[in-house]
Amino acid sequence: MAESVREQSAVDCVFFDLDGTLADSLPGISYAVETALAEADFSASSLELRSLIGPPIRSIFAKLLPQTAEADLDGLERSFRLAYDTEGWRRTAAYEGAVEAIRCLKLSGKTLYLVTNKPKHVTSQILNQLGIQDCFSGVLTRDSREPPFESKGAMLCHLLSLQRIDPARCLMVGDAPEDVEGATHAGMRAAIMLHGYGADRVPAGQPGCRHLEDFKELLAIFLADGEGND
Repeated sequence: MAESVREQSAVDCVFFDLDGTLADSLPGISYAVETALAEADFSASSLELRSLIGPPIRSIFAKLLPQTAEADLDGLERSFRLAYDTEGWRRTAAYEGAVEAIRCLKLSGKTLYLVTNKPKHVTSQILNQLGIQDCFSGVLTRDSREPPFESKGAMLCHLLSLQRIDPARCLMVGDAPEDVEGATHAGMRAAIMLHGYGADRVPAGQPGCRHLEDFKELLAIFLADGEGND
């Protein structure tokens, strides 16, 4: 059941995933994966990457090429990084309405954060390309610390603690089970964008989580009848 407007308006901070949520990174990731496989003379049984996007790229290669030696995975990862960092990331595009929604939420007084598995330097380049870097009060990536964060839940908990934010007044917007699990671990609600790569793996009706068709529906949570200006 959808939350009431009163419950919806209680959200002050919105945490966003990047890949599959705000931006379609599949073209760039596909380009870099294909480049890495070709350079290593590997042939994957299937290059259906859409359902695999989300975890770090090493995990994706391990699923594409089961039983591949660790040394070969090292090489694939290095080749991918080179291809993605130079050309692949440039092929990322915002989903329809994403940039406008981010700017609108920022102007309405919401505090926005980005939490992503993408490396820090590429995340910064993509946000700059989309023109929304300055909309976020904080951007946290897996490699924002050493050793890297082990999960989205750990990243969310770190931000909540660092910024002294009440999780009950937060919403995590993502596209995959990991985003819902992370939000649950951190004690916040979640919303899943149905255009995302892993949205079909998040059951409808899951407590504390709602499915959204587009960014207009996301904005309606906060801005309907002027709620976003409270």
